[in-house]
Amino acid sequence: MKIKTFLIVCVLILEVAPVQSQTLPALQPPFTLEIENPEDIQALEQAAFAFAVRLSALIYLYQGLIEDESFRRQLTSHDQYLTILLRRGNLTGSLDQMAIIQQNVRNIITEAIELERQLLLDLEERELFDREIQLLREYAEPIDLIREHSGYLQNESEFERFETSDFGTRLQTGESETASEIHFQTDFIPDNDFYLQVQFQLVSYRPLVWNPSAGLIFGSDGGENYYLLKLNVIEQGIDFQAVNFGSSDDLNLFFPVENLNLQRAGNELGVYRRGDMYYLFLNKELIFDARTLPLYGNYVGIYADPGMEISVARFHLYQHRRAEIPAEK
Repeated sequence: MKIKTFLIVCVLILEVAPVQSQTLPALQPPFTLEIENPEDIQALEQAAFAFAVRLSALIYLYQGLIEDESFRRQLTSHDQYLTILLRRGNLTGSLDQMAIIQQNVRNIITEAIELERQLLLDLEERELFDREIQLLREYAEPIDLIREHSGYLQNESEFERFETSDFGTRLQTGESETASEIHFQTDFIPDNDFYLQVQFQLVSYRPLVWNPSAGLIFGSDGGENYYLLKLNVIEQGIDFQAVNFGSSDDLNLFFPVENLNLQRAGNELGVYRRGDMYYLFLNKELIFDARTLPLYGNYVGIYADPGMEISVARFHLYQHRRAEIPAEK
């Protein structure tokens, strides 16, 4: 009996590394059987009951604090099983099960705290991006890539319609199987930070090709080598591709998104370079980041598949060239 009780208590006090969060309380050390004489059966039963009550209270505490529904359901499942053990009585014979319940509950809470910690870090990073991009837009010299560049390059499949007015630019592709592109040469400095932004509305489209899409070209050599960030209309997501000599290479990624505005509201695609990192955005939400993308050149542009009509409200490049951006106070 002494050996068995000692082993059970050892399982109950199994250590878990502490994890802390800004909103969820830190997970305290595991509960143990508080008993002076393990040979006293009645005292052992009372200690087991106290242990079960404390564990149930722990579950109840975090059920009310954890926002993730899946974690709450898992805690509820363990709480229900613990309730069955309490109603059954003879908790001394259920110490092994309660030890497993405690370990599982602690694992769930630890994962929930870690998830929340990561969400907080993501939020802080998002706020940092907002501040940095705002500073760049405030102190940099913006380039209106369409209005300030009357000369541009087009590939063999030109846009059937390209009209610029005070309200923006309207582009319409043809019905061939080849996508239409327009590349603007810029004088941006490849080694400096920049923010590239295009705001456009999908006016209409016909599914003449598989997964028709439209989007943003950057890092182009003015020809067949560039990076492409585009909206996938059918699959409701973002494609990010590296195009080499007119064909996609191994870098061909897809990201499903929920905040895709296909019609009236329009969509904003953004590319932010900070140091050797590139951050890709849709409607100000970070979609993907990559380290050290070798740019092919200093051309940027717009891409659209056949059968599409888009309206571009803004196509701007922000890059600070002269004095340093003031340090944030």
